[in-house]
Amino acid sequence: MFAGGTAAGAAAAARAAVRNPARVASLHASGLLDAAPDEVFDKLTRLSARLLGVPVTFLSLIDVDRDVYKSSYGLGQPSDRLHEHSGPTICHYAVASPSPLVIPEVAADPRYRDLHGTRTMGIAAYIGVPVEVDGKRIGCFAAIDTRPRQWTGDEVETFTTLATSAQREIELRVARLRADDAATAQLRSRTEVSEALARQLFTLSPVPKWVFDAETLAFLDVNEAAIRHYQYTREEFLAMTIRDIRPPEDIPRMLAHAHALHPEGQSHGVFRHRVKSGAIIEVEVFLRDVPYEGRRAVIAVVQDVTERRRAEHALEEASRAAAAARDAAEAANAAKSQFLSTMSHELRTPLNAIAGYTDLLLLELRGPLTEHQRADLARIALANQHITALVTDILNFARIDAGQIEYHLVDVDLASLVSDVESLIGPQLHAKGIHFQSGARVPTVLQSVRADPEKLRQILLNLLGNAVKFTAAGGSVSFVCEPDTVEHVVRIRVRDTGRGIAPEQLERIFEPFVQVDRHRMPDSQQGVGLGLSISRELARGMGGEITLESAPGAGSTFTLVLPGA
Repeated sequence: MFAGGTAAGAAAAARAAVRNPARVASLHASGLLDAAPDEVFDKLTRLSARLLGVPVTFLSLIDVDRDVYKSSYGLGQPSDRLHEHSGPTICHYAVASPSPLVIPEVAADPRYRDLHGTRTMGIAAYIGVPVEVDGKRIGCFAAIDTRPRQWTGDEVETFTTLATSAQREIELRVARLRADDAATAQLRSRTEVSEALARQLFTLSPVPKWVFDAETLAFLDVNEAAIRHYQYTREEFLAMTIRDIRPPEDIPRMLAHAHALHPEGQSHGVFRHRVKSGAIIEVEVFLRDVPYEGRRAVIAVVQDVTERRRAEHALEEASRAAAAARDAAEAANAAKSQFLSTMSHELRTPLNAIAGYTDLLLLELRGPLTEHQRADLARIALANQHITALVTDILNFARIDAGQIEYHLVDVDLASLVSDVESLIGPQLHAKGIHFQSGARVPTVLQSVRADPEKLRQILLNLLGNAVKFTAAGGSVSFVCEPDTVEHVVRIRVRDTGRGIAPEQLERIFEPFVQVDRHRMPDSQQGVGLGLSISRELARGMGGEITLESAPGAGSTFTLVLPGA
């Protein structure tokens, strides 16, 4: 995506793009940089947040040493529009990117994770689309999430469409500003510029314009663009007033607006107009007081926004439908989590009773046992342990899915924890005759990780338990801790000599309720396919990650990465 694909190359490309003199000149010439907030852009940022389900969206104009939020949703007070920076921000990379910049997990990419504002704004996932003026990228339309997420193709397409709408609005405002400036200069310099030149500038403008009497509302002048768009001849226009192009029910509002210009002599609004054929169009009208042949007059600059308003209504309907679907999905998900949690709790009571009575019988408190009876009770106890483990996995998954897991992060001594885990997994290794190689001697350079001790123990037991389960008798399992003082993390690798996993299954294996080799496993070893999904979610909840390298016949290596203390 960027030069060399390195963090340094990406930073250089972003810096060059932001400081490009032509780009900066285009930004300043646009007149947008320090302009007042605009409701149209606010609608787009609000709509983007609803459609994507993200907490923050914004339209950022990028100057050499500051990012100005033309509009934002979720970034605090409206006054928080100016963002000073001494180094590149993630939006700078979006401006330099040849296509929309889509980042599922900012913390996993060294190009972005330490950028100015990334941590302070809590950016975990990002999507940014550049916006242009005169072919120069003056900023970007961006959305951020505070949790990593895989942006779908539909989400990227939807957001790009919204960014395109924002760019069109910017282009309209720049064009309107230039046209208005030209018209204002023309009107103010009537005494200096010839009447023929003034008439030409007004008449040949591609934007519909007219001048009307501020008191009587009669048309005084009209340009060719207005004649074409409204289908009236010049003579018909000059024989009418503003009332004649408005639907009757809109006239009271039109009169109030026409006689209540802004104190600076200008105003704008969106109205309905009627063309000669009778069709109703929606237009955005910009009004400005002007002197005209000794009388008080108003010049109107008109932009047809019928299609834009139609699209906005469609987007609003889509937003409402998406919100309803999202609410229904969240309700269904909550019901599912509640069901799983309730069922898991309900199952624990009879399971605990089975375990208790089995222990009583095995202790022969109810009388002596035969060897066959003792063997049967041992099978019952083993089956009960298996079912209890499944119920525990389902309950943990339900809590994670409902966001009810709390993390108590402390500095955890790895040497002590690794020793505990090795002692717990020992009986399983011995039962299958698996050779166990531990390189878990933690160097003094990095002896601890930042984690929740119980959740870290659960992850390690799960990874080692899986390695033992899928390694044939006589195979080997290794357990190694590797500190990285540069990135200040610890990598804990669990390797086995099992049958391995096909490439197309590597990511799927972390999905809940997935067991890729279920048909090869005896019933006593089968779970519900939640262990790896739970382990990865717990790792991510502690600021870490779990990855997998494997190939058929070559075994598997699971790597747990956690922050150093």
